[in-house]
Amino acid sequence: PKHQHLAISSSRMELFLMIVDTGRTYKIDDSKIREIRDLTFSPDGKWLAYTKHLSLELTAIFLIDLKPSAKGKIINPEKPIKITEPVRYDFRPSFDPNGRWLYFISSRTFNPIWDTVQTGTSFSRSMKPYLLTLKNDIQNPFVPKPHTPGQEINEQTVIQANQRDENKKNNLNPKRLLQKNISVEIDLDGITNRIVEFPVSEGIYEQVIGLSNKVIFTEFPIKGTLEDFSIHDEVEKDEGTLWVYDFEKQEIEKIVDEIGFVKVSNKDGLDCLTSTMLYNSGNKLRVMEAGIPVVEDIKFEKDATRKSGWLDLSRIRISIQYHEEWTQMFQEAWRLQKEFFWNENLCGVDWEMVYHRYARLLTRIGSRSELSDLIWEMQGELGTSHAYEYGGDYPHLAQYPVGCLGADLVFDKKLNSWFFQKIYAGDIWKSNEHSPLAEPGVGIQEGDQLISIGGIPVNEHNTPGKLLVNQAGQFVPLCVAKKEYKKKQSKKIYKKTLQVYVKTLLGEQEVRYRDWIINNVRTVKSLTQGRIGYLHLPDMSAHGISEFHRGFLAQVDREGLIIDARYNAGGMVSPLILEKLAHRHLGYDVPRWGSPESYPYHTLRGHLILIANQFTGADGDMFTTSFRQLNLGPIIGKRTWGGVIGIDGRYKLVDGTTTTQPQYSIWFHHAGWSIENQGVEPDIFVEDSPQSFIRQEDPLLLRAIHEIMKLLKENPDNSLNYSNSPKNIFPQ
Repeated sequence: PKHQHLAISSSRMELFLMIVDTGRTYKIDDSKIREIRDLTFSPDGKWLAYTKHLSLELTAIFLIDLKPSAKGKIINPEKPIKITEPVRYDFRPSFDPNGRWLYFISSRTFNPIWDTVQTGTSFSRSMKPYLLTLKNDIQNPFVPKPHTPGQEINEQTVIQANQRDENKKNNLNPKRLLQKNISVEIDLDGITNRIVEFPVSEGIYEQVIGLSNKVIFTEFPIKGTLEDFSIHDEVEKDEGTLWVYDFEKQEIEKIVDEIGFVKVSNKDGLDCLTSTMLYNSGNKLRVMEAGIPVVEDIKFEKDATRKSGWLDLSRIRISIQYHEEWTQMFQEAWRLQKEFFWNENLCGVDWEMVYHRYARLLTRIGSRSELSDLIWEMQGELGTSHAYEYGGDYPHLAQYPVGCLGADLVFDKKLNSWFFQKIYAGDIWKSNEHSPLAEPGVGIQEGDQLISIGGIPVNEHNTPGKLLVNQAGQFVPLCVAKKEYKKKQSKKIYKKTLQVYVKTLLGEQEVRYRDWIINNVRTVKSLTQGRIGYLHLPDMSAHGISEFHRGFLAQVDREGLIIDARYNAGGMVSPLILEKLAHRHLGYDVPRWGSPESYPYHTLRGHLILIANQFTGADGDMFTTSFRQLNLGPIIGKRTWGGVIGIDGRYKLVDGTTTTQPQYSIWFHHAGWSIENQGVEPDIFVEDSPQSFIRQEDPLLLRAIHEIMKLLKENPDNSLNYSNSPKNIFPQ
């Protein structure tokens, strides 16, 4: 705090106070659950507010009295006081600069939003900004107060103007005098009940910051988490909106859009009518007067000028001593593992010895990539998964992405020509997830010949890939010769050419993935006469939960379901999927017209089988072993990857490098700690050889089909054979 010689430190899950003058340190709070965060001081520096977990599912705002004793020095701060009663999460406290309120964000609005795909609700807009009145006699600031028409200057402004005049008259430092006038007094009795809701709709809010007679807060839209690869935007953007509520006008106004995080300059007592704020928008920074909406003539200004407020970051020049920086980064990466590895003794690894073993090589590093190699090798001594290093200050390399056509092209040496062997239609209704050759009206088919790209003939040397360099996401002209055909009543062979314009893809992964899924669904449907469904889980994140619901809801009425978790890249949504799969079929909702519907809704009646392989990892490991523990069905394939110690990736080194610390291990009732470095053994082992791939065979899928049909034969699904309706619905 600026008015006292104090320092606050949050280390691990403890909160410390140090008196700078004496160097004495006191532990003032701790948490057994999660880190203490959101530390903020009152304007006079005599109170500290912060966020602390009450449980894994509840956070509250706490307050500590830091007022000095009669001798002017802190002997022992008061015990922390919980000042909010959370419904879910209370966080991001912020003091009003005039000492009247404490603002915070809270997730406590349970207004259900109905799902448009399944019978379900979410609470995606659960947050609002709130305030606590710090004194018993302070009223709700959102209630308009009557005043004489034309009375535009509020009482506080008059007080400030008079104070400044008095300062000038007495030749006093205005800031220092105003600072003395600020003294935050808090009536703690009943403070939890003095909560006031902002007059805004529920949403997603991240910050709330008090100004003089105003308050600003940021709101973010609800959006999907899957990246839209059809948008080729090189400029990083944020999507937040900054609002201001003016207590004098009793109005809410938008300050600016496309905002990320906001910082407001230190406020000196009541003299904060012209506070300065800094905010980021993507990788850009802007400085403005706080609480003032952006005027129209600079709203869309992008140049760095004094008027626009944008900062010209290209002016920054930094001299770096690379070996000194790399040494510091190496030491910090080592220290982060020491402090945040999931158990204190690092699973028995002598971490001090490891440091000295690898630190000797620091003087021999000759490039940034060699530092990465050294950190990877050092962290590898931990012998666990998820100890990564990525990013950092590498030279910017020009990108020349190849435009993709979503097709396999083969070269015929005899004809010296390229032909479309296979066109991947994918999801024709989804942008950038289907071949542009498959779009309506293009008229290109498998077997057609590619003549030229952009007017340049293709041949053995001018390959399609060469001519599509740096053409990703661009419209390119193609000249194509149609397959040869005979005209009726004629022996002549005709060859028709087409000139078409298509927009190339940024990549083909999604297109080819969808083709693989469609073929698997067709195979299962064909070999089971439509009785069994199939879905694939590419990961346990946004893509995986999307694919699960797409496949599960469309096939929930089948007599069985094959769940394919091969190549699962992990994530954190396995509990959500397991919850769906573990639902028990209890009965039917039987209408007079139409088909009976399962109760609970979307409950699978039939058998389950899981396919896994050596590339099923992280939360995919956890899903596989949980599938076994819940006795949902047999597991077919190969032993999974075996990496279940989780990370959050919060910590960056000085040049932007991210290092991850295996922080969250997992223990299972049936498997203990054994999944890490071991994986999950299948019930039925099936080898997937390179020869099978060449022959375009899928032995794991074929074995899964065989096993689920055997289960269906041994235990057929008779759940639809419910009893006849009663003649008299009322019991005698």
